[in-house]
Amino acid sequence: MSLAASHSQAEQGQSPSTEGPPLIDKETLSTKAINAKLPTAIKSDVDSWIALAQTVAVTSALFAGVQISLNQIIESAMSGGGDSPQGYPLPVWHGLRWFMYGAVIVNLGCAGSAVAVINMAASLECDIGYMATKYYRRRIAGEAAERSRQENSEHKKKSKRETEKAKRYEAVYTWVATEKLTDEFFDHKADIRRLQRFGIGKSFGFITWSMTLTFIVGGVFIFLTFLYWVALTQVKAAIALIAVAVALGLSLTLSFLLY
Repeated sequence: MSLAASHSQAEQGQSPSTEGPPLIDKETLSTKAINAKLPTAIKSDVDSWIALAQTVAVTSALFAGVQISLNQIIESAMSGGGDSPQGYPLPVWHGLRWFMYGAVIVNLGCAGSAVAVINMAASLECDIGYMATKYYRRRIAGEAAERSRQENSEHKKKSKRETEKAKRYEAVYTWVATEKLTDEFFDHKADIRRLQRFGIGKSFGFITWSMTLTFIVGGVFIFLTFLYWVALTQVKAAIALIAVAVALGLSLTLSFLLY
């Protein structure tokens, strides 16, 4: 851009340079925002996360229910065996309680995380219009701050702040305004980053990882509880067979992580 053109824009109250996609008029944006739908690629990501989270929620809730039933059986055996149930001192049985109740708590927490993932993923399409108009307002505010002739540091900070806030919803606005996605959405296979670029909350990554981690820990706890209980009540030959079965069952349960 030439110096004359830049000076002309400054005289007209416009910013010499504008970051991001061009702004359309407000009425057109409102009309498009009302009818906006998720792009096919983003919709597929959302559906896959919802399906996975629903499966994890149901499975972890079943794990918690099974563990509660197993806890009742174990507590009955402990209370009816005197000071040495099955020939083992009570402190050995008390050590089992860490796994017994830890499995219940962790699996219930996993179910809660899965519900949060479902809620965040399902609400993304509902928020398209809000995010697009939010970007528009923040861009307008940022450009107004840039056009101001005040050069104090406070004004510069405000302009930078508004620009950074607007960046979060830039991809959503671009989709609503032009129905196009930038190439960066296809640099990698479907993952959390693609949804975050499209405006889903930054906490989505943390919640999905917590869901995965608690599902793993909850599964390990419930299988270890069962193996611990078998080790205290069965003969060594049975313990070896059950240990193999537990290892196989745990591997199959967590096999979805291999994807």
